Parts: sequence; C-alpha cells; structure tokens
Amino acid sequence: MCPTSTSGCACSMSGPTAKPELVEPGKVYRLELNRLLTSNLFRKGHRIRVQVSGAFMPHFSRNLQTGKSEVITSAMQVGHIRIHDDAGHVSRIVLPVIPAGTAVAK
Repeated sequence: MCPTSTSGCACSMSGPTAKPELVEPGKVYRLELNRLLTSNLFRKGHRIRVQVSGAFMPHFSRNLQTGKSEVITSAMQVGHIRIHDDAGHVSRIVLPVIPAGTAVAK
C-alpha cells in the first residue's frame, strides 16, 4: 500500500505480505492479505495506491519466476499477474476507516 500525496509522491507502507509459493499458470487463486499491520492518516486530497508485484527488489533477491534461486541458475521466464474482476471472481480491497473527528495519536 502506498500513500500518494497531492503532488504524486508515493512511498511504500508495507512489505511483502504473502508467503512465496509457485502457482499454476491459468489457475485462479484467492489471496487474502490480512497482515497489513500498519496505519496512516491520509490527509484531504491524498490517495491510496495498491501495488501488486511478482518481486520485491531491491529488498530481496530478484524473482526469476521459476521457483529456483538465482544462486543456482540464471534461467528466467516472464511472470504475469492478472487481477480478476468479473461475476465469478470478484476482486475488492477493504480498508478500515476511522470516522472523522475521532481522536488520533500524534
């Protein structure tokens, strides 16, 4: 999750939230990210940008998209991420909201 200011400047608030595992190409997976242990006050005009990525460079080694370590191979393949959004595969992002006027820690 990336808070994005009115000027367009964005920063990452959270790191990888899913356990890495190989997936079967063409198969639809349900992914729940319940471990977003972070908070942020989004000021008026700010936006939330959600990024989905098949890698987390430069924080971790690059993802070869093969399930193998770059220590033992240099073979790579192109990875594709598809977000499904149709009647059979509803995608959504649910974020908790603190009501206006609620006291927050400074």
